[in-house]
Amino acid sequence: MVAYIIVNLYYRLQLLIINNYIGRCKQKCIDLHESFAREYNRVTSNETNELNRIRNNLEQYCSQLQNINFGQDKRIENILMQTKIQNAVNIYSIAYLVCIFSFHFCDSYDKC
Repeated sequence: MVAYIIVNLYYRLQLLIINNYIGRCKQKCIDLHESFAREYNRVTSNETNELNRIRNNLEQYCSQLQNINFGQDKRIENILMQTKIQNAVNIYSIAYLVCIFSFHFCDSYDKC
């Protein structure tokens, strides 16, 4: 009978040790999971912040490029307008000179 009690106590002690070990492993798994979740959230947050910063920089660069393009378009438009005006003046001058030149060879002023 004493041997039975000792064996029974021995098994119960083993079960307590095993349950204690399982409890510690379970707590370790919970701690690891929480640590992983915190680190994951930190990395995700940092990456999101970095991507937002890069996006804002790209938006600023695009805006600057649009302003540069707009400025260049206006500059080219002004040069083109000046060229058109100069061409018109030149054409008028040529027409006037042709008229004067022909006036010298024409019989009357009305033919010009």
